[in-house]
Amino acid sequence: MKNSSSYAYLWNNPNDGWVLLRINRQTLSLTVKFPTEGPTLREVAAVRSVVPEFGVMPPSEAFAALKGRAEVSLGKFESKEGRRLVANCKKHGLILDVVDHDESGYLPFNEKTNTALVIEDDALAEQVCQEALSHGVRVKHVEA
Repeated sequence: MKNSSSYAYLWNNPNDGWVLLRINRQTLSLTVKFPTEGPTLREVAAVRSVVPEFGVMPPSEAFAALKGRAEVSLGKFESKEGRRLVANCKKHGLILDVVDHDESGYLPFNEKTNTALVIEDDALAEQVCQEALSHGVRVKHVEA
């Protein structure tokens, strides 16, 4: 099993072109909230207007699918898309639970070869990036 010292080439020779990309990424998890007894007809119509999977259903089928539910998850979205969906839901009078997620992180990147180093073990990747930072590997900021 590899450890962070296996990746020492990232910081041992600064002329090899390695940098850490700091990728700033925000996501939103969105959930439409209904009264405990489930959505009203107006709320079902609003959900059909903003959620494609319910919009393609006949109204009676959408009502049956939502009947008695206190909430419906819309999923996780990139920040810009999530904000657009929040505005659309509010425009239709829906109540939302919005949870922000900071999914920012570092990615070793070689500027000479234009390649990224993907370390599939998340804990090891974090350890390697922290080690690279402690050795002064240059950081470039990227907005996702």
